[in-house]
Amino acid sequence: RIVVLDRHLCPNVAHGKERHCRGRRGPPSPCLPSGELNTQHLDMMGKKIKVGILHSLSGTMSFSESPLMDAALMAFDEINAEGGVLGHRVVPLVEDCASDAETYALKSRRLTEKQGVVHFFGCWTSSSRKAVKPVMEAADALLWYPVQYEGLEQSASIVYTGNCLNQQIEPAFHWAARHLGRSCYLVGSDYIFPKTANRFIRMLASRHDVAVLGESYLPLGAENFVRIVDEIRKLRPAVVFNTVNGDSNLAFYYHFNRSGIRAQDIPVMAFSIGEVELKDIGPSAVDHYACSGYFQCLGTPGNTAFIRRYQACYGKERVVSDAVASAYTQPFLWKKLVERSGAFDMAALKKNIPGTTHDGPGGTITIHANHHAFKPALIGRINTDLQFDMVWQSPVWIKPLPWLGLEDVEFAAKELIMEALAGS
Repeated sequence: RIVVLDRHLCPNVAHGKERHCRGRRGPPSPCLPSGELNTQHLDMMGKKIKVGILHSLSGTMSFSESPLMDAALMAFDEINAEGGVLGHRVVPLVEDCASDAETYALKSRRLTEKQGVVHFFGCWTSSSRKAVKPVMEAADALLWYPVQYEGLEQSASIVYTGNCLNQQIEPAFHWAARHLGRSCYLVGSDYIFPKTANRFIRMLASRHDVAVLGESYLPLGAENFVRIVDEIRKLRPAVVFNTVNGDSNLAFYYHFNRSGIRAQDIPVMAFSIGEVELKDIGPSAVDHYACSGYFQCLGTPGNTAFIRRYQACYGKERVVSDAVASAYTQPFLWKKLVERSGAFDMAALKKNIPGTTHDGPGGTITIHANHHAFKPALIGRINTDLQFDMVWQSPVWIKPLPWLGLEDVEFAAKELIMEALAGS
């Protein structure tokens, strides 16, 4: 089902009244006060540009993905309120991809073929991104992908604004080895990102004298972590590296806490949870850790203003996370890219992607020539308010290395090896 969000379909907006957004939690509340709407300019914008938003609004991943749709829609609201993009009003077409990779491929293809959409925002799991990738490439379209991932991929048809392994897993591993201890256990969901991330952790562990005591996976949506938690309790690693995704995290932290393991004795370092997930996980996660490229606790004026607008739109109880901030920033990066290119022409856009920059909630995002973003690494401890107390941050924003440095080495078989790694 396609949901067309068009201001001219909403009479109260066209007359400069308040628009009400429906968030995943809480009652509708004003998204953009009428005083901020440039309605005269909107009425003059007869031209439209359609964009596709691909997220799971049902199924196991809706737990994490629904707020990303909310953030993207808020960004497009703000862009339209300022006059749109090159005189065009942006019309987001939202698809519920139901936590299923094949559905992502099907619905993205339908938007390209039936609606003529070539500008896309969304996906969470690597399985969903890889399902959409050939659709983007065949249609000469462009996907903005907002979530941290395993790397080993680079497409002219995708811009990646989440952390790569060298911007998240690697700094978290080294911090944990220094501050938590020299043994670990790996737990994840059974798909591409967790398995690749854990292969990378094993490589780091072998080079830095850290023992990997165990490794376990369960399917997305799994709820029974009793066996895995029992094994962790018996092995007693210094830290558990957690790449579980979606609502399975509720069950993992519940069973971990219920087993009697204290965070002070065996802390968990998570890579796929943020403030949004913590709101539902609850006290079971307190005193554990996460590594991310953004935390809501950042005290910058830009972040404070972003949180205020987001909560005015969707309710004061709503929280934001790295993925939410990334999903919000991407439409503005796209707007900057289109304006730099002077057209919506895809050849011009793809040529100008490197160097595109925008001041987002977490700081200035800049896209590298490899279509990935420079990002910081932040490590936080979860407090009783289910927010993060920052315990460490990288001294500089880290260059993205989706190929883990292979891209910076010149040798005859480089392209062949990169191709093999991408398919592994």
